[in-house]
Formats: sequence, C-alpha cells, structure tokens
Amino acid sequence: MSPHEVEGYVDSFGDFGSAPADIARNTAFKRGESKESGMHDSIAAEGVKKPLEISHFDNTYGGEDSKVRGKTILSQGHHRWVSQNDADPDRLMPVVHHPNSWSGRGTARYMRLGTSGKNDPTGDQ
Repeated sequence: MSPHEVEGYVDSFGDFGSAPADIARNTAFKRGESKESGMHDSIAAEGVKKPLEISHFDNTYGGEDSKVRGKTILSQGHHRWVSQNDADPDRLMPVVHHPNSWSGRGTARYMRLGTSGKNDPTGDQ
C-alpha cells in the first residue's frame, strides 16, 4: 500500500488522535523524530523495508465502550508512514494485517514504555 492508500484505508492512526489538529501535531512530531534518527533520509533513499502493521477489529472486540471496536487502525509504523509520505506518497510499502489484535510486537508493552523500549523511538525502518 502507498501512504495515500493507508490514509484512506484506516479509520484511525492509533496514538495520533482523531481530530485534524491532533493528526497534524503528531505527524510533525513523528517527522521530527524520524529526521533526527536518520530514518527519514534512509526511507527517502531506499523506501520502507519493515512492514507497517494494520489492526482490524471486528464488532465483537472489547466491550461496548471499546474505542477500537469495528475499527481499522495503523497500529505500528507511524514514523515509516510519515517518512514515506514525505518522500513519495505513491510508493508502495509492505503492510501486515492483524485481525482483532494490536500487532505481532506486543503493543501493550511498548505503549506502557512510551517508546520501542530502546534509545531509538522510531524502531526499525
């Protein structure tokens, strides 16, 4: 999927928030981290290598008040999405889909830490 396709496909960018101002602020923040780590330039030159992760939650997931119930969410790969969107929004990126699961990385642990648990908050390219 290209960054444009991802943007039209998901209901939410997960930790970005849903209001346009939140999305703009978080995109700028992720862009700054990506540039600082060198990921932004690397993706501009070589493209995204590690798949973005999209989680699909059906209407039975969680309780009635679940914010993800029935949603499709970009659960991992925000920095990669921002970097590729800046470099070439039509270039294809690898994507992995997870049914009724945040991702294969154990997202709850990473969300608790606030980063990937490493010094590099952007993770792998």
